[in-house]
Amino acid sequence: MAGVFFNSSAVGDHVDFRDKKVIIIDDFQGIRTMLREMLKAFGVLDIDTASDGIQALNLLGRKRYDIVLCDYNLGDGKSGQNILEEAKIKGYIPTDAAWIMITAEKTMDMVMGAAEYQPDDYIIKPINEGALRTRLEKIILRKAVFREIDKAIRNKEYEQAIALCESKAKDDEVNAYDLLRLKSQLCLQVGKLDEARDIFTRALEERSLPWAKAGLGRIHFMNKEYLEARHFFEEVIEESRTYLEAYDLLAQTHEILGDLDRAQEILVRASEMSPNVLQRQKGIGEIALKRKDVSVAREAFQQTIALGKYSVLKASSAYIGLAKAHAEAGQSGEAMKVLEEARGEFKGNAEVELHAAVTAGDILNRTGDKEKARQSIEEAMKVMERLGGKVATPVALDAARVLLDLGDRDRASTVFSQVIKNNSDNEDVIAQVKDIFIEADMQEEGQKLIESSRKEVVEINNKGVMLAKDGKLEDALELLRQAASKLPDNPRILLNYCQVIALYMQKHGKSSRLLHEGREMAEKVIKLDPSEKRGPMLLATLSRMK
Repeated sequence: MAGVFFNSSAVGDHVDFRDKKVIIIDDFQGIRTMLREMLKAFGVLDIDTASDGIQALNLLGRKRYDIVLCDYNLGDGKSGQNILEEAKIKGYIPTDAAWIMITAEKTMDMVMGAAEYQPDDYIIKPINEGALRTRLEKIILRKAVFREIDKAIRNKEYEQAIALCESKAKDDEVNAYDLLRLKSQLCLQVGKLDEARDIFTRALEERSLPWAKAGLGRIHFMNKEYLEARHFFEEVIEESRTYLEAYDLLAQTHEILGDLDRAQEILVRASEMSPNVLQRQKGIGEIALKRKDVSVAREAFQQTIALGKYSVLKASSAYIGLAKAHAEAGQSGEAMKVLEEARGEFKGNAEVELHAAVTAGDILNRTGDKEKARQSIEEAMKVMERLGGKVATPVALDAARVLLDLGDRDRASTVFSQVIKNNSDNEDVIAQVKDIFIEADMQEEGQKLIESSRKEVVEINNKGVMLAKDGKLEDALELLRQAASKLPDNPRILLNYCQVIALYMQKHGKSSRLLHEGREMAEKVIKLDPSEKRGPMLLATLSRMK
């Protein structure tokens, strides 16, 4: 298969624009009219327009477009980049659609945005009709091959999508590079790490490619081989200084290895090249806060909040982080103001309400206002009860720690137990629980709680497995469904529930509801623990039942 990774995408055919659906997004009526006339001259019959991000996303959410022409700067409100991010995250843009960003100037900040949210091309104003047509034709002809693959991905038929990528790559030298790269991404997504590794290795045999080398690093990372991962990510950065994804991955690796100084340094270097990536700024803030680097943390969280103003990626955790940074600097009043701002910005969001209440309780407890701290924690516990115990682990740990500090050992133990059961095989989380109990001079009590909570998970799993072995599949389903609902982040529970779903359907026939549940469980396991081999196997089994 030598040579397939480096063929040009140039094509000589012409596109029939008559069946293309197009949306023009620009805040100036004159530009919208000009582009509409150009498209009509190409033969386009179906043209919609939007003057701002809200209109654009409403249209994108209701209709499948083949071409999107979007201005980068839309005045107040969402930018073109914000619209592109949200459209991709919400699945509004099919793989074979052409997205062209129109801009007065193509700046470094614009081009160096998050790699996964890049448009297909940029066009600099003033717009030339011939250049626009040529760009559109090249993109459409190159991406038409992805139409069938996109349909499989939208239907979550990942096995079929992977097979299509492979078969099309053999017959289409022009698009083989993109097809095999997409196949590698799909393989990583569904946990087929060996197949992904093969693609990356074959690509690197022909040439040193940053995406392939980073892919090998990612596989080591997913397998928890962090030293090997670090080596690959460092090589990518050394060879391709602007391949920013490798900086993010390297920073994550350093953080896991305990080198927070180096992790922060790497993210700061990346942000200097591309300062407008929200998630990277948030990462800087989180690491700086762990390092007690308060000034950097505050600046990064403030930047994150500013970038998130009109973004679908707007993060409540940036507000919580900023409040904690203010508190670390001894500015508890500023911290409480930020928490109130978070409640207002995310009104009605119970998880944000919980996180804000827990953080407020922690800050008030540290400043010595025990009574108000207890009031905040009472508020937090009521929200936690409303959420049915389905609480993010860091928030639950914070709540349990504050409860322990306030002398409420019983409720602290209840929350800790839930965290342990939900993360019974996650040694990093278990270590955090141990550290909190050691700090409270309750090491023995903590160890007993860890052992009893883990034992409870083992007993639930064993009971479910025995019911299934005895042919009592309905009873096994009900037991493990309840366990998965209470412990949604425990891979072992999710895997066993998924296995029983497969056994039940093999015996009683396909159930759309169970198939959907099972696939969701398998996909979640792959995300929680990519090194777990049963996740991809069960996902493949369920996919064949469709």
